[in-house]
Amino acid sequence: MKCKKIIAACVLATLGIALMTASKSSLLYLWQLKHTTPLNQWYATLCLVLVVPEVASVLRTLWGSTLLVSGTLLHWPSIHVTLLGIFTAILESAAMTFFTLQVASALPAYSVLPLMHVLLLLQILIDQWKPSKKRSQSLVDPSKQGDGSVERRILNSVASAFGLVVFVVLAALLVVLEVADAAEAVSLVASFLALSVVWCQPVRQHMLCADTSSLATRQNVTLLLGVVKVGSLIGFSILTSTMGDDSEDLSQAPQFLWSGLKEMGGNPYLMWGLVLHSATNIASCMLTRLGAYYTATRSSMVTPTVLSTLIASALFIAQCTELGDVGLSLPHCSVSNSHVAVLVVALFLWAIPFITLRRTYFEPSDVIFRPEVENFYTTSYHSVCFDQNLYLNYNPYSVMFGECLHVGATQSRVFICTTMYREADYEMEQLLKSLSKVSKSQKLKKANVYMESHIFLDNGADGFTLKEFSLQLMGLVEICFSVARAESVIHKTPCGIQITCVLPGGMPLYLHLKDPSLVKAKKRWSQVMYFKYILDHRIKVTSRQRPTVHTADSIRLHVNGKECTGELEEKNGEMLVQIRTLLKGLKNERSDKTTLNTPDRDSCKDVSEQSSDQGIDVEDGISTISDSSSHKDQTKAQDDQPSDNKGSRTNDNNRSSPNATMKQSSSYGSLLSAHLLQHSKLNPAYVPDDDEEKPPKWLPAFRSRPSALSLTASEVNADGPSEPVVFSITDGLAEDDTDYTSLQLDEPEEPPSYDKNTYILATDADMLFDDTAVLDVVNVCNGDLRLGAACGRTHPMGKKINPIVWYQIFEYAKDFWMIKSAQNVIGSVMCCPGCFSLYRAEAIDQVVKHYSEPTTRAGDVFTKDTGEDRWMCTLMMMRGWKLRYSTNAVNSTYCPDNVEEFIKQRRRWILSDFANSFLVFRNLPRLMRSNGCFSFIYSLYLMQLFIIVIFSPGTTVVMLTVGVELLTGAPYHITTPVMSMVFVVYGLLCCVLSPSMQIRITKISIVVLGLSMSAVVIAAGVYVLIDMFKSIDDGGLSLVEHYLLIALTGSLLYAALIHPKECYILIYGIIYLFYFPAMYMLLPLYALCNIVDQSWGTRDNQKAKVPKLVCFPRIRRKKKKKGNKTPSPGSCENLAEDPDAVSEQIKALSEEEERFWRRMAARVIGKDINLGLNKEDLANGLRKLRNKVVVVVMIFNLLWVVALSFFYLWSFGSGESGSQISAYGIFSGVLYAFSFFIQIVGMTVYRLQDGAHRLGKLIYGTEKPHYVRCVDER
Repeated sequence: MKCKKIIAACVLATLGIALMTASKSSLLYLWQLKHTTPLNQWYATLCLVLVVPEVASVLRTLWGSTLLVSGTLLHWPSIHVTLLGIFTAILESAAMTFFTLQVASALPAYSVLPLMHVLLLLQILIDQWKPSKKRSQSLVDPSKQGDGSVERRILNSVASAFGLVVFVVLAALLVVLEVADAAEAVSLVASFLALSVVWCQPVRQHMLCADTSSLATRQNVTLLLGVVKVGSLIGFSILTSTMGDDSEDLSQAPQFLWSGLKEMGGNPYLMWGLVLHSATNIASCMLTRLGAYYTATRSSMVTPTVLSTLIASALFIAQCTELGDVGLSLPHCSVSNSHVAVLVVALFLWAIPFITLRRTYFEPSDVIFRPEVENFYTTSYHSVCFDQNLYLNYNPYSVMFGECLHVGATQSRVFICTTMYREADYEMEQLLKSLSKVSKSQKLKKANVYMESHIFLDNGADGFTLKEFSLQLMGLVEICFSVARAESVIHKTPCGIQITCVLPGGMPLYLHLKDPSLVKAKKRWSQVMYFKYILDHRIKVTSRQRPTVHTADSIRLHVNGKECTGELEEKNGEMLVQIRTLLKGLKNERSDKTTLNTPDRDSCKDVSEQSSDQGIDVEDGISTISDSSSHKDQTKAQDDQPSDNKGSRTNDNNRSSPNATMKQSSSYGSLLSAHLLQHSKLNPAYVPDDDEEKPPKWLPAFRSRPSALSLTASEVNADGPSEPVVFSITDGLAEDDTDYTSLQLDEPEEPPSYDKNTYILATDADMLFDDTAVLDVVNVCNGDLRLGAACGRTHPMGKKINPIVWYQIFEYAKDFWMIKSAQNVIGSVMCCPGCFSLYRAEAIDQVVKHYSEPTTRAGDVFTKDTGEDRWMCTLMMMRGWKLRYSTNAVNSTYCPDNVEEFIKQRRRWILSDFANSFLVFRNLPRLMRSNGCFSFIYSLYLMQLFIIVIFSPGTTVVMLTVGVELLTGAPYHITTPVMSMVFVVYGLLCCVLSPSMQIRITKISIVVLGLSMSAVVIAAGVYVLIDMFKSIDDGGLSLVEHYLLIALTGSLLYAALIHPKECYILIYGIIYLFYFPAMYMLLPLYALCNIVDQSWGTRDNQKAKVPKLVCFPRIRRKKKKKGNKTPSPGSCENLAEDPDAVSEQIKALSEEEERFWRRMAARVIGKDINLGLNKEDLANGLRKLRNKVVVVVMIFNLLWVVALSFFYLWSFGSGESGSQISAYGIFSGVLYAFSFFIQIVGMTVYRLQDGAHRLGKLIYGTEKPHYVRCVDER
């Protein structure tokens, strides 16, 4: 780690020195060119030097500003503060303009840079006598200024005041030595004093309201002052250009400066100097921000600012003397005795701030990964006084918009929730393998992440009968996890069947098999089930039993008032066990009595509870285990233990038991004979052979609290016995006489038990992911508490090799590369797909009530039922949450591998995209007011995307017909009406033909249009290359008519370049071109014409592969015999017969969970509850909606084709070759350029930010607390 830091410091310092030296040297060079270049060009160049940073600051602020929304207009300071800001902006512009354009060029170049350090003296003087409450956030932190004594402060004050006096004396000396005239000397003093006052922290804080927690106020003021500065700099540059002997009159000054701006392109010295200075200034600014982000200010700020000033000045001294030639042709450059005197005084003034500040010069923050809004007051930088403005803008001590957090200091809870429908065995197996990796992950345990998995299977049970896909799933669970029948517990719930077990590695797994006769089907209702189940039950259970200390390497055993530490050892690398304190607060008549005979131990004899190795009980059948010789021995041990230990035990149990005031009950458990232990195996999946002597069946049932256990523990080896000790216990349950019908469903709910680090990881049933992906999205959400959800990078894959799979690979990559990456930066990701997304429990709790509303209008079905993940994200954004994408959370999913299934899937996706895009478009003003991510630029971007989606069919028609004309010469005015007619006829056929015939016609159309598009693109590429070569031969290169095609191709190459691990995907771009017309012209119309079809589209005809032997206990529903009816071979009744199934393995739920499920079934998910529209009304409403939407979309697109055609044909009148394609290119550029530019810039910025953050974590680790963003940017 130390070596990495040293290397990083060397790299930052080297880059900083090189960039700042180049920036300062180019500035000095530009000053010296005043005497050899035309004045109008020189003034225009220096004006740009001053204006460029302010324009960049305005654009950056405007990027995230919502100034035009009424809700944000309230975030303005008072009138007098606003007027003060405008006055200071004008004063700063005047001072900087006069210094840059008049004074600096008259002084010796090598003395100007050291002289600028005078700007720091006033701030240092103020810091010494500022009240301690305000000084605590100043640049010079009193707690870090040596001993902070009064003597030290007096000495610093004297040094600063003396420096100011020396500076005034130097100005007079310049006049005496005839280095500058009196006007220039007065301008120097006035400019530096004005800048010192304007840039000092009290004025800056008051002007920007930087001491408040409203970032919107700071943004609005920065935007206003930036605009004022740009105007003021231009105005004062015009005014300054009139000063001098050869200058123009004031009335001619604007024309004088404008002519210089137009002519400066012909002066290579000015142009290259300007480009070099601007580029290195921007790069230096980025480097200093990166250094502050890493808290590496010593190497990125201190070293470069000090050495670059000395090096740049030394280079000019060497050039102006005979010491050496550095390659610069510098006129008016000499070193006289008077110049040497000025240089000596300037170096003395330059050294005073370092003497007074010492180690507090760019003091690094104690918190790593602080954003720019925390480290700096404004986002601006200065092109002339770069070092001084950077220092006075730096603020390392305050934390206004976030909090500090040590990595791993708090536990994160992640509940993996998966919905299943009719997935194939290989799809289910992929998910289970992912869960196995997560359960065994030491990386997640080290990061203090508690994991729990829940799978909800639609149509999984019919009463006590397990259906075919349930049997398939259970068989795969046994194969993938090696979980035996004795390690699972079955519960009959008001919603179906629940099967629980602990996976190898310690993660609890819950299988929820929905009974369609009891609860509603469909994915959304499964999501509502697991949202409510996690929020209202599992989080509360895990919160009550959450351990205060959790380690993965040791466990505490409380025995007879003593503590001993036993090493946790893995059994075949599978499961860790934590043994905790015995639960108290259970009534005697509801306690289980268990006795377990184990080998004798001197150090640890009483074992309290066993849980999953993550330190949280899984409850209901796999929650507790007790090890004691007898109830009598335990009671005696408790009576003999010291009172302090008793109190300790009571406190521990109060944390884990909701009824802490009850008295301790007797121990509970089941009596297992030594015969059982004799046949126990180390492998938890062990099942005795038929000819092997089996352990006895479960002991007779006894009265119990509705809780049971089935858990296999790893070795607990405190003293290192020679023989391993293996526990395998399953409690039986007698008939429970609890009357659940009398449970109160309307009792007041408890307050939320979740914290900010509690999440639900929603996955599809065919996902492949690992612990790295899970930990990545967890870290992303933990690092920004504004995030309601985060998604990962999904890679599609097919069971078969097919071009349609290649198309989807390229499409996914393009969308993730450009769209989601850009949305990350410019606002918020619009959709975190349900295939792999981490949702914050707090965000879900705010929207789940709305999310579980029934469908009351026909159009709602596309947002609520077929686009549920997109709707969930829209609801979150309306609540102010931000969504994010993480490119490193890599996961994979199966995609359709044949065209028919692909068409059906996209029918559902396209309708959902249309509906949710319209929903966002309709609620855009509300989103802009309530969500800080919806800036003005981002809102424009979304509106343009919505327009592009609506008009994509018409745009595709014109693209094809224009290409056909270029390729074959077919007249555009003939091919376009024909293609438009084909578009209309196809839509009409989709409205009247059967689904199978629609699929056939669509397939044929895809082939024809795909071949046409491929030929058009290839021909257009050849045409562009030929035309470019001709233009080069003619002596010029005009790319106007070709820029669209070149930009599209170049953008994809650029996107692949900054995603080097995925650049091979570009190969599939050829297939993407083939399917382009289908995706943007055929399938949107096909989807709209099939609005009435509400089938899922995929897996509807899937068949399960039921295993021959399922080692889970099976449940057979008893039926009366009705003749000799023979069940079908695939019947789950036959498959459910198992001679080893015993009724004792069926456990009742706890009262709390039973009450929860009954309340859910009665209020939300019951089959006859909360239904909404019936099928008939829904179908009628969808038919009416289809007729309206299809007609409207066709009319809009036909009008769009007419508009494009008019513009295209009108361009023929110019009579120039290629003018029509040029006009079309310009028109298309106006339409698409804005969103295209936003995506390119956003993608680039995101890759840089993400790479910088991950590199920082790799280099600097977790030594310092990490910054966590927790306040809305508004």
